[in-house]
Amino acid sequence: MEVNREDLDFAYSPSRWSKRLPADKIAEDHLQVGKEAFEKAKLQFDHELDVVYTEDNVCLNLFHPKTVMPDAPVLIYIHGGYWQLVCEGDGAHLALGLQNNGIIVVCPKYTIAPKGTMQQMVNEIRQAVVFVAKRYPKTRGIFLSGHSAGGHLAAMCLPVDWTAFGLKQDIIKGMLLFSGVFDVTPLVHTYVNKPLKMTEAEAKAVSPVKYIKESCQLSKHCKIIAAVGEHDPPAFLQQSEDYCQQLENGGMSVKYVVVPGKDHFDIVHSMSLGNKNMMTQELLKLISMCAMARPSDEVTQG
Repeated sequence: MEVNREDLDFAYSPSRWSKRLPADKIAEDHLQVGKEAFEKAKLQFDHELDVVYTEDNVCLNLFHPKTVMPDAPVLIYIHGGYWQLVCEGDGAHLALGLQNNGIIVVCPKYTIAPKGTMQQMVNEIRQAVVFVAKRYPKTRGIFLSGHSAGGHLAAMCLPVDWTAFGLKQDIIKGMLLFSGVFDVTPLVHTYVNKPLKMTEAEAKAVSPVKYIKESCQLSKHCKIIAAVGEHDPPAFLQQSEDYCQQLENGGMSVKYVVVPGKDHFDIVHSMSLGNKNMMTQELLKLISMCAMARPSDEVTQG
């Protein structure tokens, strides 16, 4: 049955499903909470801002705990914003929540729409992984996390032959994906696509669900947690559940979590609470389990 434009717009409008704030207020609140976390993180961490990681001068931010080991795990966090808004402060929530655990947090920016295309964003985040791997060759493990559009961009790092970049194939040990979009094709006919200008073919080409076989072959070692808020749009819950099921059917280690009482936005805000927050606990378990054994250097030599 064909779904009309108005129904699709509603289905993929996270701000209209939250129970906390009116739809016209929640995005503004999300940005403000992120800005506050970003300023707090800058005070509490050794940090480097606007570090260039691509030839086109795309930048990332680095947050180092005050005491950090040479082989410290590294978490790359990719912000959301429907590929058209910069939510720079989002990663600070995770940095604050992980600050007592010796984990380096890296927050790459990417070229958002309308200037950037979806494929360009995918390529930039893959470049960020390569940059981080070469900057921290002794790390016990690189982990990816992303929110909404960022969850999508993280998932697009699964069907990648990392050896083509001079890295070990198991470079990414695990992922925590918040409220991700794993099938982009429904968005072609929504308001989201206005600045993106994707065709059906282009949307299919950047949809993680279209690369299940490749993801399971190339990243079978990678452990995945996909988390959604109880008050996320049902379409987001269904996308995460379906994606997890397909990866699991392909032999990957996957966990699907619905976080009680949280919506599309505060599921990330609450990461700053550290061990008091269930998803921070899940992330720490993931990192501990996957980074416990010291691997060989992630960057191949020679």
